Amino acid sequence: MPPAPPTIPSVSSQCAISLPAFLADVEVLRGPVSCALEVPTARGILWEASPGELTLAVPDVARYAVSQGRRVTYDPAPGATTKEIDWMFRLLPLAALLYQRGLLPLHAAGAADDSGAVLLAGGSASGKSTLMAELVRRGFKCLGDDVAPVELDAQGRPIVLPTYSQVLLWEDADRKLAVESRPSGMAVGPQRLVDLCDRFEERARPLKAIFRLTSQDGIAEADSPSTGADLFRRVTRLLYNSQVCETLADRARHLNLAAAVASRVPFHSLPRRGTTWNVPAIADRVLDALGGRGCRG
Repeated sequence: MPPAPPTIPSVSSQCAISLPAFLADVEVLRGPVSCALEVPTARGILWEASPGELTLAVPDVARYAVSQGRRVTYDPAPGATTKEIDWMFRLLPLAALLYQRGLLPLHAAGAADDSGAVLLAGGSASGKSTLMAELVRRGFKCLGDDVAPVELDAQGRPIVLPTYSQVLLWEDADRKLAVESRPSGMAVGPQRLVDLCDRFEERARPLKAIFRLTSQDGIAEADSPSTGADLFRRVTRLLYNSQVCETLADRARHLNLAAAVASRVPFHSLPRRGTTWNVPAIADRVLDALGGRGCRG
């Protein structure tokens, strides 16, 4: 008889939201959430925000409230699993929490080697998670997927904080890339969540380079913008939901962070040519830009 499939815990058995280690002081509560703020100053699909507050309603999963960078409340939908609730928290609610705490959340996957961190930035389905998994196969470690928190160290240098070891990959990506991973028991359409726990970097790492993935054939930004304003705009385009940033971020701190990244961190464009994308070849380009560090596999 084949073994029974792994069970996925219901929300009644444990807290449904996990937090990165650097957010250990945040209070997580399960309770009722009203997604209608008294005086919202910004709205988007499924969310509302006002200074210090964000609410999000994900159908069939949960309602979330993120308050003052100190508290997260979630209200599960009937039948929702802990993995579904936790995964949806790791997107917009996590970015909102980071904005409230004065950090810079970029829409990027992070990988690190001994010299520091690289961020692979891009929109949904741009290939950043798959490219990160390929770098992990070549000896890098995972820093997180989709939301990358950036702050400054004591010397004013940008650093990337580690978030989660779980990565959402296309069904056959981890098999083709031979990435050492563990299945999580959750699928999102044709993608599945895998855990790179044995290749997870638990330390904050200095940010060495940003690579922006694009799916526009033949369009690439210059790697050396002509002005500081161009550099600054380049960084702000990578923010996780700029509209939420406008509402929740402390403007002075946010500008200081973005300016530090723009002035200190090399930026590279990785345009996708046509309808196919050769992940090993793109990884080679990343390594070349980093000075040839790492195994080419």
